[in-house]
Amino acid sequence: RKRPQWDVGLVGDVLDLLSGMDPTLTPIPGNRLSIPLWFGESGPLFGHLFTKRGDALYLVFRAPKSHFTHGRLTALPFDAELQVEHRLEDRVRVALTDRAQLRDPELVAFLREAVSTARDWLVVPVRQAMLPFSDE
Repeated sequence: RKRPQWDVGLVGDVLDLLSGMDPTLTPIPGNRLSIPLWFGESGPLFGHLFTKRGDALYLVFRAPKSHFTHGRLTALPFDAELQVEHRLEDRVRVALTDRAQLRDPELVAFLREAVSTARDWLVVPVRQAMLPFSDE
């Protein structure tokens, strides 16, 4: 079995960083390939941390269609890829290899926006739909 080319301490650091951005983000280990990240234990899925790739730790998260663009992602100083093949949403894949990346202000701001956008897109409408009906 090959050792990953990325710092394994990244997993805990990324989870800490994301939960600092939204305390409801909950990692629920499901299988050996990835760690799913949910908004709460029964809320919608934000994305996955793929831990079994040798070249990088990959964070893949959901985003509203067209919120992030190819041009914007290629201008970032880190490896981010837009996946647009899903009909109702886009996915963004960020490659992480070094713990120092998590101190990059552009990466932190980008992830903060990703979490906030996903929360507003996925969680808020669900909560509003659960409000009791009122005829006032």
